[in-house]
Amino acid sequence: MVFYVLVTLSFAEEVHKLLFFLYIIRSTFDKESIMGTIGYIISTILIMIILLNVIAELTSKKRRSRYAEDYRTIMKELDDKLLDAMEERGVNFTEVKRFVNDNREGIVVVRDLKKKYFGIATKDELIIDKDSAIEEIRSIYEKKGLRVHRAEVEITVSGNRYNFIIAESPFFPRGLLGSIIRDCHKELLSYLEVIKEDKKK
Repeated sequence: MVFYVLVTLSFAEEVHKLLFFLYIIRSTFDKESIMGTIGYIISTILIMIILLNVIAELTSKKRRSRYAEDYRTIMKELDDKLLDAMEERGVNFTEVKRFVNDNREGIVVVRDLKKKYFGIATKDELIIDKDSAIEEIRSIYEKKGLRVHRAEVEITVSGNRYNFIIAESPFFPRGLLGSIIRDCHKELLSYLEVIKEDKKK
């Protein structure tokens, strides 16, 4: 499960806010009074909330940085694979679409618009062929109850069938993560269909 923590204040702003609250509470309530006790209770709660926000912000930044680094590493390997194939085949891929599935595996689709060639690279597959070699494209979207249990795109090229998985773990399509997976599945399917249709032009 993915948790999204929305933090609108920077670290410096959080500290300034903390000091401001402490100053207000200290100047407003008498330490010896009941109101003073309530004030210190409130200040303690505010300190805890602000510290939790700071921790959440730092954790979120670290997580985003790690994901970004993983994404660059995944895509570089696939890009290098396609570049080598491009030189061998004498094609020039000028259009690129990149996707990442729920297992953090990349799918890169490229096109040579002039020569009508396309390429698809994953960690296990490499397809380089003419647009006209695409025979069939099929969407696989297995929904059971409120959850989708599998989302992938199946493509047949020159008699060979390939399956590109977008999600193989159950997810709720109406949730934030589910909407991202659904859009990714739809975009990959639509893009491959565009390539298939372009062969007729």
